[in-house]
Amino acid sequence: MKTLLIKYFVIPLLIFLCACNNTESKLDGAYTLVAAKYGDSALSKEQIAKHKTLKICSNGYWISATFFGNPKITVESASGGTYILKNGKDVETVNFDSKNDSGAGKTYDFDYKLQGDKYTLKGMMSNDKCSSCFINEEYHKMELDKNLTDTSLEGVWKLQMSEWFGKKVEDADFFQFKIYCYPYFVWAQYHSKGKDFIGVAGGTYRINGMKLVEHVEYFSFYDIIPYDFEIDLTKFPSGTIQEVSMNGGGKEIWKKIQ
Repeated sequence: MKTLLIKYFVIPLLIFLCACNNTESKLDGAYTLVAAKYGDSALSKEQIAKHKTLKICSNGYWISATFFGNPKITVESASGGTYILKNGKDVETVNFDSKNDSGAGKTYDFDYKLQGDKYTLKGMMSNDKCSSCFINEEYHKMELDKNLTDTSLEGVWKLQMSEWFGKKVEDADFFQFKIYCYPYFVWAQYHSKGKDFIGVAGGTYRINGMKLVEHVEYFSFYDIIPYDFEIDLTKFPSGTIQEVSMNGGGKEIWKKIQ
């Protein structure tokens, strides 16, 4: 009888604990900011409507960008890095911060909740809104298009080689990573050791065979009217891809890291 009691109590308990751990490992998705308070200052509905903030998470990496404008889009700020979900905490490490290079390298422990399409963050941090204050952010998880038949791009990629019109990017400290989270994509560039931000861009994407189209909705290098950027893909079995654009003028090699 004791053996049966252990069997019917311990096994369901283990299944429950495993399910909890599995849900805590998943924050993948695209989120838009719907409410925020930094210290005693709260963002108004007008500010949030005018200045759109998108945060995209995938496999322990995240990038956030705030932009505004119509029809031309201006990037106001961007930040990103890595995260770990543990014991009800969203532990985020900032690898770059366009508003504050000194913020790169800092780690923050946030209380978080992800219930349905509602994602909240609460905790102490420093950013462009305040030097050190309690933040309370609420995000809406955007519905992902489930009609994707080719999932090969989904995940996080690191740039291995970049060549534009015959000139290679030769900077040992240069780091660029890209997240594909269908139908969204985002990439960011920064110096790993120097901690300085270089650039960010994002939008939506679609793929048809070896043809990739990135619809660029924001780009920090200059103000833009959203446009389609067409790319020819070559996939290699080693977990790398080549992206060729602008009639061969642009060539990049990416390796999947997550």
